[in-house]
Amino acid sequence: MAMAFTMPETFSIVQGGEPATDAAGRTGDYVSLKHCHKMWCIWHITQGAANTVACSFSEATDVAAIGAQATTTTNGVWSNLTCGTTGVMTRRADAANYTTDAAVLHKIVCMQFDPSQFTATYDCIAGVTGASNVGNITSFVYYLWARYQQDAMPNPIVD
Repeated sequence: MAMAFTMPETFSIVQGGEPATDAAGRTGDYVSLKHCHKMWCIWHITQGAANTVACSFSEATDVAAIGAQATTTTNGVWSNLTCGTTGVMTRRADAANYTTDAAVLHKIVCMQFDPSQFTATYDCIAGVTGASNVGNITSFVYYLWARYQQDAMPNPIVD
């Protein structure tokens, strides 16, 4: 029996940050979670230098990053620090941020965010990476779980 679930009709999939070198760290595009149950940010990290990469969230009152500040709530965290040898994500301790090890490998980090955790009046979020090394390339994608399954999802990159 076929399931009624289809990913593009259940999740908005938004590129938060294009692949780029990450010497200074960066903040991705902000998205609105007004129409979402939860969101997951998936960071793809290709390490060319032995430096750690910190992953976290920043919240704002709109997608233009008004009042942007780091989130402090704890979130579900998963990672695969050895993508070349396994396809298994490992559950990590819930935290407000997660820092990879320094091994020169391809990594995936996944952090979950529940919109009920926003600071009052905040409803937009962005993925963030900390300062690392120009040899490390990062990118991230947001998966926003919509409140209602529908053919045309509300646009999360506008308020």
